[in-house]
Amino acid sequence: NSVFSEEQLDVIYSHLVEEPIETVFMSVTDDPDVVTGKVFEKYPLKIYRPLEKSKRYLIGVDTSGGTGNDSSAFVVVDPIDMYPCAIFRNNKINLAYYSSLLEWVVKNLLTDSVLVIERNSYGKSLVDHLVRRIPNNLFYDYPIKDKDKDKLYRTKKDNITYGVNTTQQSRDAMIDLLVQIVDEDPNLLGVKELYDEVKTLVYDSKGK
Repeated sequence: NSVFSEEQLDVIYSHLVEEPIETVFMSVTDDPDVVTGKVFEKYPLKIYRPLEKSKRYLIGVDTSGGTGNDSSAFVVVDPIDMYPCAIFRNNKINLAYYSSLLEWVVKNLLTDSVLVIERNSYGKSLVDHLVRRIPNNLFYDYPIKDKDKDKLYRTKKDNITYGVNTTQQSRDAMIDLLVQIVDEDPNLLGVKELYDEVKTLVYDSKGK
């Protein structure tokens, strides 16, 4: 019941990079604005391609409850060729620390990047906190009906939705894109964390 065939997974494996070129330790502090702030915890970010501080990377963000089951994770993606340059993943980090960690990344490591946060139950809380701290680094959208109207109106705060809502329609689109990447650009999944996710992706009894 794997989503992908053994042949498809073998092609991805042929591009596999198991070890990062570098590991950066990100700090959770009592104040991300203050370099000398008290450090509560440090978390590793695995780097698979050298990062440029001023480059506008896309950082896809998924949020969990930090209970040891699903992981909170983010992937730093190069906007030119969509390569996953860096990956963080942890199934124990709580929401407050995760929020502080992402703020540290934007303020200290990738200052011009955009956080694309999935608005699931935990992600909404993450967005609600970060929109008060780093609003210019958050991906947002506005209703289709407003897109033909003047820019001033459509970018008013009340019309903006920060993050990405996952609906049946958007989920189907994401799966279609994943299938396309596996077939056409398997090298984009050739890092250990992404390969491990793809090879364990299965259909359930209802075909989901």
